[in-house]
Amino acid sequence: MCSGRLTEFHAEIRGRVRQLRLADQVQFLGFVSPLELQCVYRLCRCVVIPTKFEAASGPLWEAFAAGVPAACSNVTSLPDQAGDAALLFNPCKPEEIAGAICQLWRDEALRRSLVERGKRNVARFTWERTARIFRAHYRRIANRCLSEEDHTLLAAPPLL
Repeated sequence: MCSGRLTEFHAEIRGRVRQLRLADQVQFLGFVSPLELQCVYRLCRCVVIPTKFEAASGPLWEAFAAGVPAACSNVTSLPDQAGDAALLFNPCKPEEIAGAICQLWRDEALRRSLVERGKRNVARFTWERTARIFRAHYRRIANRCLSEEDHTLLAAPPLL
């Protein structure tokens, strides 16, 4: 399943899908509602993100949160975002993308391991932690007294 805006390359991609006789296996959904997106994640076996330019990947976080194993490009900040929780590949090498997909498709133990690591990875980012970090910054900027927690949060290295 492919979701999102259909770009000027859509016709070429659809043609290649037909040429490879995969039309019955590939669906182009366009934009989906939040409920539809949850359903797609629950139905999928893995998520593959072959981007060349994305600075951070929403779908990668979504896959981790939904408990779905993932593979993504080894470009920009994606390796840092993925950590050890996703397979990485060169997006300019179709054989690497195919290899990652085959690994995820065939190796149940790998899928389980990546799901566990993905859940741990995304669990570092919570709204409560974000709010506490902002509160510490606001206190610092306003020259208010900082708590021990504030000092710890402000001194911590970025998560990514």
